[in-house]
Amino acid sequence: MGKDKADILLMVIPPWDCEKPPLGAASLATYLKSTGLSVEVMDMNIELYHRAPVNIRSRWDSQEISFWLENEFIAQYYQDFRDYLEKILSYNCRVIGISINTSVGLYFLKELTVQIKKKSPDKVVVVGGPGCFFRQDRDIFTADSVDFFVIGKGEFALEWLVKNLAAGISPEGNEKCSVTKEENGCRCIEWREKYSSDTLPFPTFEEFNFSLYAQEILPVRWSQGCIRACAFCLDRIFSGAYNPGSVSKVVSGIKFYIDRYGIKNFRFIDNLLNGDLRRLSELCDSFIKEDLPIYWDGQVAVRPDMDRALFTKLKMAKCGRVELGVESF
Repeated sequence: MGKDKADILLMVIPPWDCEKPPLGAASLATYLKSTGLSVEVMDMNIELYHRAPVNIRSRWDSQEISFWLENEFIAQYYQDFRDYLEKILSYNCRVIGISINTSVGLYFLKELTVQIKKKSPDKVVVVGGPGCFFRQDRDIFTADSVDFFVIGKGEFALEWLVKNLAAGISPEGNEKCSVTKEENGCRCIEWREKYSSDTLPFPTFEEFNFSLYAQEILPVRWSQGCIRACAFCLDRIFSGAYNPGSVSKVVSGIKFYIDRYGIKNFRFIDNLLNGDLRRLSELCDSFIKEDLPIYWDGQVAVRPDMDRALFTKLKMAKCGRVELGVESF
């Protein structure tokens, strides 16, 4: 028997992190629910990882994910999607939103979307995430397999699309949201207005089974963007200029995770924690004042103006580790 009908099914596909639940899908789910939409979430990435033979689980490691670019690898292990197609369709959602976090998963995504449309042509397949940001990555798809790509931030664009489809309104775009058709027939949606993550609710992660992930840790994002513009890095293109978030909001969110789930370990997945040293100091002050039973870590850039006193304060705030990129030296 199928599940109760929801407005949208959000899916995360491989390859992606198996240590902790995906922040992107959690953020989308929490926001869409806050607008009155009903949402289901399926982390296909973690489910396939646990079903995979032990000898190929290393394909999820960052050093080996290039195997996902090989058609032979996809054909050998995942060409038969019958079990998952039944599960996907059992959610009884007209709209299926698929997050692709890295372009190495494009061939897997292509096979999956073709099979979904073959099995159920009336489904509206929407794809978003960094893995489809560039046009050359989208060119391998056709309108027969993907109806819409969401480019850039997805919260407002996805809400607008789902509500228009539910109302029987053809999404033609307006002053806030652009809709363009590419040569392959797929339509691309991009929200024109800039908005900060502070305008969005803090993700609850209530849709995820934490026991499936390798570590008892939750990802947190405090800021967006970066102060650097490294030629090799795509994150600045995706996320734009540096924009620190609200200190009180991230502290409240962490307190919520402690109270609700008993989680005490957190990984800040910001491009860098020290984009604004004054705001980082304020964050540390809040953690010190609250005296939360936590461990947290994140990435920083080498900054000559970041003195020993701030590193000491990080330690006092129970930051256990910072990672430095070699490009910073």
